[in-house]
Amino acid sequence: MNASSHLVLKVVALSTFLLTFAATLVTYFANPRTSLPVKVVTTLSLALGFFGIFLLPIDLSSASSSTNDLYILWEVIFWGTSVLAWAILPLMRETLLAGEFTTISRFREGVRKVLRVLLIYLLVRF
Repeated sequence: MNASSHLVLKVVALSTFLLTFAATLVTYFANPRTSLPVKVVTTLSLALGFFGIFLLPIDLSSASSSTNDLYILWEVIFWGTSVLAWAILPLMRETLLAGEFTTISRFREGVRKVLRVLLIYLLVRF
């Protein structure tokens, strides 16, 4: 077994363990009335956070090799957590908290609030 396939095996085993662990945590601590989409997004958020923590020692141990096999995984973790933190999670929160009566109206209100916050952030940032 070469080093690359050994690394792939480590990453697959780690991913399986962390997704299972995150799903177990969410199942245990979530309110039974919590909807499935919220549980799935929460599980994914936890798993990505845990994955970054556990991937760091693997990346450091493989740093002596000339190839950077884990670069794509770091990109997935970075962009996945960024999209979740700045778009999906706030949109879900605002949609669920909107006082509208129909699903479409709630979604529109959620998008409007999230875009307003992001616009204010961009204006203050630049």
